[in-house]
Amino acid sequence: MNCHGVVFDGSDQQGSVRFGFLKCLRTLADYYGPVGAPGVPARPIWPALWLDAGFFHAVRKYEDTFLKFNRAASHLDRCVDTLKRNHPLGESANVLEVISAVDDAPLYLDLLILYLRVQADCIARVVPNLYGQEGRRRDIARGSFRGHARWFRGRVPEFDSTYAEILSGNLGWFQTLAGGTHGEGLRNLVVHRSGVYQLAQSTDTDGGDFRLHAAIVAEGAAMSGDVVLEIQSIVNGYCAYLDATLAHFLEIITKRGGPQLMERGPDDSEVYRFEGGTSTEWVYPVITRAVGESAA
Repeated sequence: MNCHGVVFDGSDQQGSVRFGFLKCLRTLADYYGPVGAPGVPARPIWPALWLDAGFFHAVRKYEDTFLKFNRAASHLDRCVDTLKRNHPLGESANVLEVISAVDDAPLYLDLLILYLRVQADCIARVVPNLYGQEGRRRDIARGSFRGHARWFRGRVPEFDSTYAEILSGNLGWFQTLAGGTHGEGLRNLVVHRSGVYQLAQSTDTDGGDFRLHAAIVAEGAAMSGDVVLEIQSIVNGYCAYLDATLAHFLEIITKRGGPQLMERGPDDSEVYRFEGGTSTEWVYPVITRAVGESAA
């Protein structure tokens, strides 16, 4: 659906960030909020039967975590820019700036990993409501995304076989993040295996394309790959999962008498615009580089 990622409007200096699944949840929460909220109309029958206080709170938490994730991505980008400006480290380098960037980068890497894990758990909390009364009556796992995936794929796959297939085909990102058949997972290395970061810098032969490399070294000699690249890969997979999930639940909501969402298609998934470049676009997949031109 191309509803999750970055769209550049003809240059790398302006465009928009799309995050359609959260945008639709936010629309539902804003329009169908609890009766008595300022500026919110009385809830009609449809959302009164589907949505509850737990849903509204989970949407708020999801949005809060999404914004904090973007902020952490922005701060890490500033660290990389500082290291790039002072590379190679010579007489003209600002050593204090470099030390600060090196000290701060692991903090923001930790936040990116943890905020991605929290976003996944928020999805587990909101999805049951998207099935209406049936979803609220069933014991769909809400506590964590791992339990959520196990419920749909293993315990009761017949409840929604299409969504079970979406999960089965789009779990690599979560396993890289939280552990599974692909190994420990970045979050487990940091939280449970006493992982610490090992940083390095590189440029190509012409001195351009500066890159920050980071690996997590954990107890027992366990070691991650390049965390910066793995976070980008996780987000790419996460956005692909969200694209498929959004399309699926838009169809369910419409068929069961819910409101029309995303009437303009992917354009309705825009969450914010930027001009002069944004320091968060590095972490998201690029949908288009120019008007009418898809990203490779």
